[in-house]
Amino acid sequence: MSLTDAPFGLAVTNPATSAATVQAGVPATLAVTVVNNSGADIPLPADAGAAAEFDAYLPDSIFSRAQVAAMTVTADGWSAALAADDPPYLAITRTGGGQWAAGQPITFTLAGATSSGPPANGNVSLIPANLGDDAPPIVDAPLSVVTPPRPGNLQLADVLQVTLDSQGAVLRSASAADPLANTLYLTLKNTGAAALADGGKRFGDPRVLVSFIYGSTSGALAPDAFDPARGPQPGSAWNIKSGISSAQLPWTTADPRHDSQQLDPQWTLAPSPANLALLGPASGDQAGVTFSFSNVVSVTPAGHTQMLVLCTGFARDATTLYDDHLFVLDIPKVDAPPTRGLLSFFGPDPVIPIASPTTPVTIPLRWSMFDVASVHLLSSSAAVAPLRRSYPVPPKPVDYDSATVTVPAPPSSEAIFFTLQAFDAGGGYLNSQQFTAYAQVSYVADVTGHVYPVALFGGTYWMLENYRLNLGGSYDYGDNPGNEAAFGRLYDSRVLTQPPAGWTVPTVADWTALFTSFGDAKAAYKALASGGPAGFNAQLGGHRVLQPNGSGTYEQLYSYGYYWAGPGTAGAQFSATSGQAVAGTPVPSGAALSVRFIRHA
Repeated sequence: MSLTDAPFGLAVTNPATSAATVQAGVPATLAVTVVNNSGADIPLPADAGAAAEFDAYLPDSIFSRAQVAAMTVTADGWSAALAADDPPYLAITRTGGGQWAAGQPITFTLAGATSSGPPANGNVSLIPANLGDDAPPIVDAPLSVVTPPRPGNLQLADVLQVTLDSQGAVLRSASAADPLANTLYLTLKNTGAAALADGGKRFGDPRVLVSFIYGSTSGALAPDAFDPARGPQPGSAWNIKSGISSAQLPWTTADPRHDSQQLDPQWTLAPSPANLALLGPASGDQAGVTFSFSNVVSVTPAGHTQMLVLCTGFARDATTLYDDHLFVLDIPKVDAPPTRGLLSFFGPDPVIPIASPTTPVTIPLRWSMFDVASVHLLSSSAAVAPLRRSYPVPPKPVDYDSATVTVPAPPSSEAIFFTLQAFDAGGGYLNSQQFTAYAQVSYVADVTGHVYPVALFGGTYWMLENYRLNLGGSYDYGDNPGNEAAFGRLYDSRVLTQPPAGWTVPTVADWTALFTSFGDAKAAYKALASGGPAGFNAQLGGHRVLQPNGSGTYEQLYSYGYYWAGPGTAGAQFSATSGQAVAGTPVPSGAALSVRFIRHA
């Protein structure tokens, strides 16, 4: 929930993490802020027998009974005591009368909040008492426990994009007797140039823990109450089922069990044991996975709620871990449209990377609809035949469908337009929506047809492979053609004037910007050298030094990688000896170095 949700807004934050998280084993002081969004002042009774009160329930997935008992609560004009019920709660009571003004926040400070873990999501619940007839029965806000960060760990937010299709919109139901069953599509996409994990073996215990805000207010998705005698009732969050919508690498999902000790439902998404890369590089076709959460029925008032996506246990390799990260996604709950037709039409990847001129472009499309009997898909590409789909009659009130179209790789980046038309059972036109996919060429080919993959670092596209075109003034290391595939060719300064069309030799400033984006010189070397997590694969290909007699000597293969930095007197150096990457090193006259070309976005 957020501070803007009506009638009472609620937020729980840890100032030490600037998020709704506590770190396992690390004592925290939590700020619990509740705002009067009712639009009117609320009297705070002075009578001790009917004093205003908030009963604060802390999630048992995060705190034990003893840990709740160890907390202290402070707030001006309020007192707190532990109520040893099952589960225990903190009774926060007004010590005097007064008014709670419209729009005014009240902040309770919870000191000594310590969780033993393991990583999990939960909800802090406030139950108001003696705060007027319009007070909600309960308000919830998310709180998660994460593994403490460690120096040197990677940040998942730098390489992982987490999104909901169609902005996560959910059609709310007028009543449980007339449910509108929604499906949410959650996509995880690797935006880095390398696979999320090394791929040699399984490192860490990667899991994605998903939960929602539970309750009956506008800030909640659905209640999570469960009747052991009758099971989950219509509109309960326990009815939500997870699944795999699309995945090129294998993942699994596990739904919560209401007969477990879990009070709040939480879904677990995890890579299959055979999936060692987790997610492939952004430039490939294995970068994403999309999960479905079906049978989402919300009978709560219209408003905004949240999905909590806690990524924990991820590791790049045996020595490099990712810090846990909590992604919080907005879910708008809206009323059903008054007329039939398409609700949304989209592709999970509006930008489609093309890594090869011979690999066809695959474009996944999805749509949601309201009382639609058939659809007709059209495209601006002549390679895409019109597609017609018919659905059972009478059509479902809310339904979902998808299609995957394939087109030849274009020679240059271009937009591909799609139009989806909806019809009723009699063939009557209802409405249409459009989606544009941008086919982004992520490679460059030389005149011989050799393809060099590229990736975007900051605002610059870089080749991910050393140039190898046989030009005048270029050499294989040791005059051995067998070295060319791994190390490319070494070029004298003439290469500075012979880049592929639209590309250029990076300057010292370009190399410096690349290196500093990873931190210091050692961090840049670790990330960018061959096999590093950035996927840049800088090679230790040595160089060719011109001798006084005009002959050339090849030196320092496997020890140094020397690269040109225009305009011809400076270079960039990767040193296996020092484990550093530096820019601006002088280039001896007549020397031949490796080259990577760039193109500014």
